[in-house]
Amino acid sequence: MTTHPSSLLFQTPSLSLRGSTLTSLQERCTISLPQTQISALTEKSPSPSATLFRFREDGMLLVVGPLDRETNDIYELVIVATDKGTPQRQNMTSIRVRVTDVNDNAPVFSANTYTKSILVKDVKVGDVLLTRSATDKDMGLNALVTYSFSSGASPYLALNGSTGEVTVASDLSDVTEDTPLELTAMAKDSGLPPLNSTANVQVLLMTVSLGVNVAFESSSYNFSILENEPKGRPLGTVKATPGSPMFVVTYVLTTHTDLFSVNALGALTTRESLDKETQEWYILEVEAEDSRTPPTSAVAMVRVQVEDVNEAPEFKEETYEAKIFSIAPYKYPVVQVQGTDPDSGDSGRLEYSLMESSSSFDVGRSTGQVYVVSAVGLEGKTTALLVKATDPKGLHATTTVKVDVQGSASNDVVVISLNQATNVVEKKVPEMEESLGRVLGWTVKVIGISSTSRGTVRSRESGSATKTYVSFIAVDGGEVIPAEDVKNKLQSEGSTVKAELEKVFGAGLEHVVEEESADTASDQVIVIVLGVLFSLSLLGLVVMGTFTLIKFRRMKGPRKYTYMESFDIDRRN
Repeated sequence: MTTHPSSLLFQTPSLSLRGSTLTSLQERCTISLPQTQISALTEKSPSPSATLFRFREDGMLLVVGPLDRETNDIYELVIVATDKGTPQRQNMTSIRVRVTDVNDNAPVFSANTYTKSILVKDVKVGDVLLTRSATDKDMGLNALVTYSFSSGASPYLALNGSTGEVTVASDLSDVTEDTPLELTAMAKDSGLPPLNSTANVQVLLMTVSLGVNVAFESSSYNFSILENEPKGRPLGTVKATPGSPMFVVTYVLTTHTDLFSVNALGALTTRESLDKETQEWYILEVEAEDSRTPPTSAVAMVRVQVEDVNEAPEFKEETYEAKIFSIAPYKYPVVQVQGTDPDSGDSGRLEYSLMESSSSFDVGRSTGQVYVVSAVGLEGKTTALLVKATDPKGLHATTTVKVDVQGSASNDVVVISLNQATNVVEKKVPEMEESLGRVLGWTVKVIGISSTSRGTVRSRESGSATKTYVSFIAVDGGEVIPAEDVKNKLQSEGSTVKAELEKVFGAGLEHVVEEESADTASDQVIVIVLGVLFSLSLLGLVVMGTFTLIKFRRMKGPRKYTYMESFDIDRRN
């Protein structure tokens, strides 16, 4: 029968592992327990997931992960030992592992550059100009820092090796002009081997007081750039002076950073392509900061104007379609095309024209209104027109207008007269077509409005016309309704027609269904006759003027001084 101790006893070692960073198997210890097996090792460290320690079967404790004293200098390990007897017995103990320091961190200065400007008349020997400080993450002598100048030593300055204070070392009365001093300071620890770092020390000895703050050469700047330029285009440069050659100025853009950027020299560039029609002006703020401690800063305003680049116009529709009747008179509106130009101002004004001249249609130069010149002979045909919109600089766009000309005889036209001014009726054509359509039950198309009937011409000025003739046709399913059928329905529904038209023109509206079509051609005949008479008169005036000029020159040639005789100049008795 085998006997074994009633309990297991540890001789727990206390471990001290030297070195700020230890790797696997660098430090180890052995725990000897005969006929026992170490069954568990638990690490109480800030990072439990990292396995830093491990026991071998013979009881040797191994370091299997990196140890850094600056991260954690003490580790608490819990060990469980189990024997091989029956029944098994176990015991627990803990091991404290302390990581000692090695000199693996150099001192670090609080700033890379220390600057100071002083007036020599305002300081004396022993005055503290600035204090440099450095810290070391190590401990003990490894963290004990001393200071010195490693280069650029000056008789005017002294450095306290313990505190890092820079003081005036001698009388400055012999300094007669501004004198910049630039030195390199070193912070060194006391470890073995010692580690060190350096920083710049800049001191300006001034004889005359100058501006002490950074300032821009101008409080505002104005730059411009053409629209649609690719990103990265330069805008211009802003410039600020630090007030001392010892200091360096840096620039920061504080507004519209998504569209613009500024570099270390103050040069502004674009980050994106800019569009004048989206935004013409941008107000930027650029901040300049110098390198002194503490720094001073200034802000300048930058105005950026996006200048226009002529862009081609475009039509809202690629194709326009319209239907008219072959009896449509001159200037009858077909369809209005509309182009848009992304440019602004005069650059965005468009002029409309036909790509090829047409004897049947034309377009208003400024309105884009396509109208009828003469639809005779186009019955049952579809005419395609190419309309062009041109900007002042010659860029243009085109669109297609398809006009379906439906046949209709002139005797299908119905004429009614209204006791309204012509210009009033012209403004209410859509409402009038809708009202008459509701009464008749057909689609009504007004093809002419005139103040003329049977050769009588009336004034078209507002308020003076007492009677206006409206010519229209009625359509049902694409077929024109005969005029007699339309007239009969107008007569039978007279009261309803009156009521509907009063909704458009107001109370007191009177209408008459005319038996004869309005003489729409009379105005054109009068215009043609007057045009011919005017041309003949103009020709006569030209001939008469030419004859008179020739006669005057002939009379002027042989006689001299006629104007002198007329005014008795130099007349001798």
